[in-house]
Amino acid sequence: MGINRRDFGKLLGAGSLAAATTGMMPAPAAAAAAADPTTNWVPSGSIAQGLGEFDNTMQAFMQNTSRNISYGSLAVTYQGRLVLARGYGNTPDPTATANPATALFRMASLSKPITATAILQLVAAGKLSLNDSVVTLLGLRPPSGSALSQVTVNHLLHHTGGWDSRVTVDPMFNDFTIANAMTGGRLPVSQWNIIDWATQNVPLVNQPGAKYVYSNYGYLLLGRIIEKVSGYGYYGDYVQQHIFAPLNMRMTTRGSVPNRRRTEVPYHTVLGNVTSVYDNSGLQVPWPDGGFNLDNMDSHGGWVGRPVDLVRFASLYDGRYPAVLSQGSIATAFAAPPAGTDETNAGAGAYYGCGWNVRPNPGNQWHFGSLPGTTGMLARLSTGVSYAVLFNQRYEGSISTTPTSTTRPRSTSRSPRPSRASRLGRRRWTTSPPTSPPPDR
Repeated sequence: MGINRRDFGKLLGAGSLAAATTGMMPAPAAAAAAADPTTNWVPSGSIAQGLGEFDNTMQAFMQNTSRNISYGSLAVTYQGRLVLARGYGNTPDPTATANPATALFRMASLSKPITATAILQLVAAGKLSLNDSVVTLLGLRPPSGSALSQVTVNHLLHHTGGWDSRVTVDPMFNDFTIANAMTGGRLPVSQWNIIDWATQNVPLVNQPGAKYVYSNYGYLLLGRIIEKVSGYGYYGDYVQQHIFAPLNMRMTTRGSVPNRRRTEVPYHTVLGNVTSVYDNSGLQVPWPDGGFNLDNMDSHGGWVGRPVDLVRFASLYDGRYPAVLSQGSIATAFAAPPAGTDETNAGAGAYYGCGWNVRPNPGNQWHFGSLPGTTGMLARLSTGVSYAVLFNQRYEGSISTTPTSTTRPRSTSRSPRPSRASRLGRRRWTTSPPTSPPPDR
C-alpha cells in the first residue's frame, strides 16, 4: 500500500504534462498491476477538453492493487489558467464520507512554502531582516556556549540552522519526553513547551549556515517569528489575511485532530496503533488520529486544503500578484543559499531555496509533503505548468507495521531529488523509501 516518490514522476509524466500544455491527448498510461475490481471509480470536478488522459492516469495509479488509494485530488494550471481541478474517489470505503471534488486533505510539508512566503512578505515590509537572530526575536535562552545565538531567519528558511534529527531527535515527534520534562507528564504539549525543551536539550550538530539538513523544527520557529513581528497573535491569522484571502484560497484552513473538518478525507496507513499524544487517557489510536500533534505543526506541516488552492498559491510566484509578493521576494525565494553551504542533500544541480526546492536549469521548483495518512506534491515547471496532487495515504512499504507507543515518527518531509540526467516530465526520483515510522516531509 502507498506511494513512493518515483511513482509521482510517473503520475505526471511527459505525456500528461504535454496534454496540459498543448491540449493533445497523450498515449494511455499502463498500470503496474491490475485494478481492484471491487472498487467503484468516481471522478468529479472540472477538466478542460482534451485532458481526459489525466483521469485515466489517476485511475491506473490509484486503483493499482499495490496501492488501492481511496481518495486523491489533482489540479493543473497552464500559464496561470486552471485547466483541471479533479477529485477521485476509489470506493467502497467504510469510512468514506467526503465528496472527492471538494474534499480537504492534509498538506503536510506543502505548508512550508506558505510559511516562507509570509516571512518574505514581512521582510519586504521592513518588519524583519533575513539576518535577524532567532534567539533575539523569540527571546530564547540557550545554554552557555551554544551556537544557537548565531542562527538567523535565513538559516531557518534554508534548513541550515544546524539541527540534524538523524543524529538527535525531531522535537515535533517527541511529545512524551517533552511532557515529562516540561509539564509533569500532562498532554498535550504546546508549541512553546516544544521550543523551551528543544532550546535546552537539542544541540546543534552543525555550525549554522554550514550544511543543509531538513528541519521541521526550524519552520516551527518561523511560525512563531511571524507571530512576534506581524502584530497578529496567531501565525494562521496572518497567513489567512495576507496570503489566502488575496488568492481566494477559501477552503485552506488549519489542520486539527480533535477538530477535524467535516469535509476532510479519511486518512489511511499501514502503521499500527499508538498512544495518543493529545491527552493522558492512554488511548490507542491510528497514527493519523493522534500519533503526532498536527495542531502544533501549523507552520511546518499543519495546513489542510485542496490542490486547486495550492496551484492558486503557486501562481503567486508567477509574479501575477505583485501587491502580495514582489518580484524581489520571488527572486530571494529561488536564489541559491549563501556560498559555503553544503547542499549535497539537495542533489546535483538543485538546492533548497526559501521554502522551495529549486532546479535553476531549466527553472523548476517543487516541494513534497508527507505524514502518516497523507502525501502530496506541489510543482512549478519551466513550461508554464503548475500542478498539485494530494492523496490520503503514503508510501510505507518498508516501514514496520507494528510500532510501539514509544516510537515517534520523524517527519519525512525532506523533498526528493530529481535525477540530473532525467528530462522534464520524465524525472526519476532517486531517494529510497523511509526505513522508520516517518516524518512530515
